[in-house]
Amino acid sequence: MEKQTINVLLISSHRLPGLKSSRGSLPVSLLNLASALRKSGHRPVILDLSIVKIPDSSNPEEYCLSKIDEAIKKNNPGLIGLSCFTTMHFPLVSKLARAIRAKEPGVPICMGGVHPTLFSEKILENCPEVDFIAVGEGEEQIVILADAIASGHLEKIKDVQGLGYRCDDRQKFVVNPRQTFTTALDDLPGPAYDMVNFSHYYDDHSNWHNPKQKEIRLSVPIYTTRSCPFNCSFCSVPLVMGRALRRRTPEKVADEIEMLVRDYGQNYFSLSDDNVNVDKKHFMAVCHAIVQRKLDLQLCIAQGLYLSMVDEDIVRAFVEAGGITVSVPIESGNNFLRTKIIGKHLTDEKIYEIVRLLQKYDLFTIGFFIMGFPEDTVDTLNDMLVMIAKLKLDVSSVNTLIPFPGTRIYQQAVKERLFLFDEAKVWNGEIFFDPLNKRDFFIQPYNLSLEELRRFRERFNEVYFTSKRAQILNVRP
Repeated sequence: MEKQTINVLLISSHRLPGLKSSRGSLPVSLLNLASALRKSGHRPVILDLSIVKIPDSSNPEEYCLSKIDEAIKKNNPGLIGLSCFTTMHFPLVSKLARAIRAKEPGVPICMGGVHPTLFSEKILENCPEVDFIAVGEGEEQIVILADAIASGHLEKIKDVQGLGYRCDDRQKFVVNPRQTFTTALDDLPGPAYDMVNFSHYYDDHSNWHNPKQKEIRLSVPIYTTRSCPFNCSFCSVPLVMGRALRRRTPEKVADEIEMLVRDYGQNYFSLSDDNVNVDKKHFMAVCHAIVQRKLDLQLCIAQGLYLSMVDEDIVRAFVEAGGITVSVPIESGNNFLRTKIIGKHLTDEKIYEIVRLLQKYDLFTIGFFIMGFPEDTVDTLNDMLVMIAKLKLDVSSVNTLIPFPGTRIYQQAVKERLFLFDEAKVWNGEIFFDPLNKRDFFIQPYNLSLEELRRFRERFNEVYFTSKRAQILNVRP
């Protein structure tokens, strides 16, 4: 008997109001879902609203809904998937879901992404327009769900891990916890790059570090591993991706990059793993495999090196593979706060050692710091200013602490009643819950006033572009 299949419309929301002037980034999560669906025989369609040019005279929501209407009429989907990466996207995505349900009441809607993963029960409880939620990575879940819808046997999803769904009466719901994560990453078909037009994502990156003086039109994210085995107090990655490190074969990674260079004309790639160098042997093998292809490209490490495990072998291999820029996640300039409170096994001495090593190879360095921990004081934040001055990184980015649900910092804030916001307003996106929010603070430190935090915020903003070359790159005529 021939397998029954459906069309699946995968939608990424339009840009946030403050980011309207920037182009979107490749919707890799949707490209992964699309390739998994296609491999299983279904017919995915991607509608990325982040790259839709909205006329100035149009209402953004109405215009995007008109594009969704067009896609639904053209493709007659049996399932609609809505991607909601961050909390700030949720108000946009939930409005789209409500509007779709009003116009197409018979089409099931599944929501996925970091925010729905963290707030799956709240969303199903309060958003009747959402039928399903994929918890964590969703390649397996979307295929099983599409199979069940196509065959008319929705009972098949009842025991699927990492999937939330409504019961027959729609009044009750179930969220099956995730027990395992995909370990055979090489068996996944990889992003369906052929389903997007790369030129729609091109932008002006003339202010990026660019030693080869190539035209950088796009940074293509590449994942060599998934998840992170560590337990920093503020980090929600293990809640979404698990804690066991899962690896792709280095040759598969190099194959993907070579294909993107050859078939799509790309020359700038971002290694976007949550912790790219935890396994030194694997990282070195990835770099070696890229070198063997003799590709004319440039690489950056977006999420950061795990500094405690960096040595000169790793730095040299990265540079030989085309590495030019690296993020340096330090978190705090205070040794006690970093090692004992955050739980990062990284001493001051190691930080200075590794940053000097990165500078020896002339890598463009972007430091990641966090302010606003409950234990922060005037002294700890002054320690951060001192460290920034001594390190002489190119960029020193100090973000605001976000207490993501399920993290140790969140549990601490609940227990100690440290929240500076209404918890009930987080799940629905009313709180601008993002580390890049330089305006608000979300936790009250034990020994710092909000006024003191704001004064430090101003000082940290002043040293963002730390090096002369970073300042020159970011001066606009």
